[in-house]
Amino acid sequence: SDTMEYGTLQARDADGNPLPVGPVLYATNKHIAEDCFTPNKDFLACKAEDKNPRACLQQGERVVSCVKALLARIDKSCGKQLTTYSVCLEKNHYKYDKCRKEQEAFSACSPLPAAP
Repeated sequence: SDTMEYGTLQARDADGNPLPVGPVLYATNKHIAEDCFTPNKDFLACKAEDKNPRACLQQGERVVSCVKALLARIDKSCGKQLTTYSVCLEKNHYKYDKCRKEQEAFSACSPLPAAP
């Protein structure tokens, strides 16, 4: 699969999966909101209850694990489209309106579930 590069940063882990770096997170934010809703909600609830950063490490790890698993799944089927969209976002200072063509290609490959 394509290697994502952002300047000098190679955004892949040792297993070859995309890392959750800024451009990738921006490109997949709606997927993350959908697929990782519960771990995110639990983490935010914990943070609201306890201001001690150590209190919510377990919930935070669940969020990270969820996002990494999601990125690995998307990369397997839509790695090229994700890379193209992520690189466009970074090059254009995260302005979505400058990357509509790339966004459409990514969305066509990895559609979100229809709203109820």
